[in-house]
Amino acid sequence: MNYSNINSIIIGCLKDCEKDISTLKYVEGVDFIDIFPRSEEHKAMLDEEAKKIARVIEETERGNFYVFHKPIKTQFGMLKIIKVRKFDETRLPWLAAPDFRVTDYDIFFKTYKNDKRFNFVQKPTYSGLEFKTQNSLIYFLDEPTTEYYNL
Repeated sequence: MNYSNINSIIIGCLKDCEKDISTLKYVEGVDFIDIFPRSEEHKAMLDEEAKKIARVIEETERGNFYVFHKPIKTQFGMLKIIKVRKFDETRLPWLAAPDFRVTDYDIFFKTYKNDKRFNFVQKPTYSGLEFKTQNSLIYFLDEPTTEYYNL
């Protein structure tokens, strides 16, 4: 599959996550996807595409956040928001990194905080668990991105 456009990246990323997500309890659905461009040129192309199908809600040094004009239906629920991340060679093993909502973050955190497949991450605006495998880079945050942006 050609992963040059936003839709194909979303489909490919979520397909890559299916097996890993199926091993976890309390996962409710996809909340957000952070897209990893393959080059500076690819980033510029993805930003141009995003501006046609979504609106910018925040510009950051790490990339722009976009809310779709019409949410995208996926096998993990409706996707409302993405970020086209700045080009970063360390992210090339993955197409993108989705965040998933969980039924109860505290229970999810207690269940998986000592699981060797997870790493705790702490950032200025959120904390959560990072789940990294050969196929997937997935995040489970204490505050879902859609809630942070009141979507």
